[in-house]
Amino acid sequence: MENRNLIRKDNGRFIKLLERNSVTVLDLGCGEGNSLNGIKFIGWNEYMPKNKSNFIGLDINKDGLKKAKLQRYNSIVYNLETGILPFKDKVFDYIIAQDIIEHLHSHIKIRKEIYRVLKKKGTLYVKVPCETSPNLWRDYTHKRGYTEESIRQFLEDGKFNIQKFKKYKRTCLLTKNPSFAIKSLLSIIISKVLDHDYTTYSYYLLCSKSRQNVNSRYQ
Repeated sequence: MENRNLIRKDNGRFIKLLERNSVTVLDLGCGEGNSLNGIKFIGWNEYMPKNKSNFIGLDINKDGLKKAKLQRYNSIVYNLETGILPFKDKVFDYIIAQDIIEHLHSHIKIRKEIYRVLKKKGTLYVKVPCETSPNLWRDYTHKRGYTEESIRQFLEDGKFNIQKFKKYKRTCLLTKNPSFAIKSLLSIIISKVLDHDYTTYSYYLLCSKSRQNVNSRYQ
């Protein structure tokens, strides 16, 4: 539901890209290809390129990539910790980095590589966990979480302009799941008492390339 709503509301640019015959999409850490499932869920199949070579997915998990092939991916087994993307300069219209940057030690190198392989008018889609998310450390492979300021700075330091920014909050009290409702209520109360946001789970960003020079505080 989370991914579906984001694509419906914020990814109008993605539709325009998919309408191009020559669109090329790179999904970093694609797993089973779930990043694009939202397109099918809301009936956008007609916008998906017929040639699966237009969708390239990189992941270290061979089993996940087998399922990604069913999602029209040209799947490649690849370890992103190398810090190098095996592609020529400026070849992708759209790059997806959903739930991957927080897993990488080589996130600075990958950021530079994303800029290199993204076309001049290309789009970068990023999703990362909030550092105060209750789910952040449930995944032991996470290396870090982000604040709104830190993820903005990380991308701007990498010569990206942020076009759209969205917070995903889990604060739904009107649910049939009492456990979820209680957790949501506690998150709201704690956030108010401590004057700190504990309701945000993740950040979504759509970015374009900038001509500014890199001046990274993270290096």
